[in-house]
Amino acid sequence: MHFSPAQVNSMLNQLLSRNLFNTIKQIIAETSDEEFLAENMPEWEELAAPLREFFSITTPQAILLAIYLEGGFRERSVDIERVLNHFGKDISCLALVNSTLEELAQLRLLQTKSDDLFQRRSKVAFKKEYEVPYKVLKAVLDGSKDALVVPAITSIDELIDEIQQLISRYRMGDIQNDALIHQLEDLTQQNGALPELEWLLSHDGMTTDLVAVIFMMLIDYLDGDDDVNVDRLCRILKPEAHDRLNFKRTILDPKGLLLSEGLVEYSNEELLNRNRLRLSDLTIQHLTDGGKDAETPHHFRPTLSQLIYPDKTFEEVLYYNVEEEKPIAILRQALEEEMYMSIRSGLMSAGMKPGFTVLLYGYPGTGKTATVKQLARATGRTILMVDIAQIQSKWVGESEKNLTKVFDEYRRCLKYYDTEPILLFNEADAILGKRFHAKSSVDKSFNSLQNILLQQLEDFEGIFIATTNLANHLDDAFDRRFLYKVQFNRPKIEVRRKIFQQAFPDCEQSFLEQQLQGFDLTGGQIMNVKKKMTITLLIEPGRTLQELLPQLIREEVSLSSPSQPAPIGFVKPPSMN
Repeated sequence: MHFSPAQVNSMLNQLLSRNLFNTIKQIIAETSDEEFLAENMPEWEELAAPLREFFSITTPQAILLAIYLEGGFRERSVDIERVLNHFGKDISCLALVNSTLEELAQLRLLQTKSDDLFQRRSKVAFKKEYEVPYKVLKAVLDGSKDALVVPAITSIDELIDEIQQLISRYRMGDIQNDALIHQLEDLTQQNGALPELEWLLSHDGMTTDLVAVIFMMLIDYLDGDDDVNVDRLCRILKPEAHDRLNFKRTILDPKGLLLSEGLVEYSNEELLNRNRLRLSDLTIQHLTDGGKDAETPHHFRPTLSQLIYPDKTFEEVLYYNVEEEKPIAILRQALEEEMYMSIRSGLMSAGMKPGFTVLLYGYPGTGKTATVKQLARATGRTILMVDIAQIQSKWVGESEKNLTKVFDEYRRCLKYYDTEPILLFNEADAILGKRFHAKSSVDKSFNSLQNILLQQLEDFEGIFIATTNLANHLDDAFDRRFLYKVQFNRPKIEVRRKIFQQAFPDCEQSFLEQQLQGFDLTGGQIMNVKKKMTITLLIEPGRTLQELLPQLIREEVSLSSPSQPAPIGFVKPPSMN
């Protein structure tokens, strides 16, 4: 019988795994009640050989690792007392046991175990509890050291993701501080050639701990948190109280590396809040734009907006009422790159700001957002779509800071793209409405948000588009901020006919006309009906379009507009037979 190389390799791995398990079993049996002393190790060299050679470790390390591996596979806790009991309760071996365990931890073959609630105080070394990391168990189970190999990291994004996973595991209790710090050290040492990390390590006095601080702050920044609590960082990286205090002093020292080199800055100098820090723009730029030698960043990571790429947007044929076609055609022409650059030059030559601001307003479901996506697709522009609900916060001042940050992000992202992106405030009713007489903190926050948006639009030099369903409630101050304003009305019957024909090309014309006359649907409602039709026919293939269409249309009208008047004329309900 002929075996492929992959099959041969799999069989060899299985044999090696079986041998390792037999070795663990024999070590447990033959060292039970024996003294764990240096003079006994020569007798156990042959016994421990398979485990010793597999992990490239010493005999004492292999003997102790076997005990912990057995506990790991049996999901049984192994502490120092259990180890001593295994070796005949001989306390004289404690020194060698302790030093060997620390060696295994340094080799990343053991990691400190999660503390329970009553063991959070500082522990002396011999009271530390260890467990076998999952990847070590998997290596034995697979009979292959592939699980121990750290995947090659080729970009700063991959490094950030790896660190983020480590922190998540720490927060869930899967790993403890020691294991977190050791793995952060490994990542730093193995990936020092990354331009961003190379720039960070080029600062004199930069330690692994400080690198960890910078990257943990960067992860918080990418998650939308501008500043961090220093105490929280210190608790993660320094579990011992005295180490934590010294580390905090190092971080907050104005003459220390982080602050003196401008890598971080105080979060709020006016309030003299010296316990919260944020990354400086310098650090953010270097860590996200490719390091000290990079001129153009390769990937933009927004925190308060969603990226929509033109090549990822499906082409969609949109139909408009006659009065909407001309302004949309003008927008399409203006956003073509050559014309857009000419428009910018012309505006600046005339002493005007080159900002291109557009408001699409009108009835829901008429294609405002879809129009922006198709304009972006046709002109090769990326969209930064902002969810207004994500900007708003219950914390005083946080919403205003988020809104400012959106525009800061847009300006920062400009160097990432050859064509200028579109900043889209989708369904922006909540921020474009009429201002209130400030009677509460909520009113004041709303007015403050509007003031910030008005000022940002006044100075804006990019492409800004907002969509809203409630144009009648638009604050007057926004009127002159928008260069173009396009109203979207409910589609007239000839437009609805085109949308229906596109959605249901197999539908008989007379039956289609009956639905057109009976219901006044928007394009969005028609597409919802099409989606539900597709799903229903997959679930119930025996149903017919002629049977389902009137039913689904009535459901859509009822769900989307409960207060909508009854259909025009009479539509015969589908037969129940």
